[in-house]
Amino acid sequence: MDRMTQFYIGGEWVAPVSGETMPVMNPANGERLGTVALGNAEDVDRAVAAATTAFDSFSLTSKADRLALLRRIREVSERRLEELAQAMRMEMGAPITFSREMQADAAIGHLDGFIDSSRRSRNVSS
Repeated sequence: MDRMTQFYIGGEWVAPVSGETMPVMNPANGERLGTVALGNAEDVDRAVAAATTAFDSFSLTSKADRLALLRRIREVSERRLEELAQAMRMEMGAPITFSREMQADAAIGHLDGFIDSSRRSRNVSS
């Protein structure tokens, strides 16, 4: 995990306003896994403003392009399934089979559901 001390806002990595961090610990053995940034209300406001701006243009994206994006996210997630499962295992202190089958695999299942739902929906913008 290392140090995740920036937020991805508006298409770029930015430092949080407060600069505060906290450790991420494995609850099963107390091992320190890394450090994450703590956000505050200003960080949330920046992220919401960026998301609002992105929504304005993304809402004009065609159904085909949205489906292609969802399929790409699924492809990358499936390729990195073991890495995701291991990260979840360490962060939660859960058995690896639980992390693989109930968490990482579930994420793929959710993406499959989004893809199927999007595929069957009418092409509407906004």
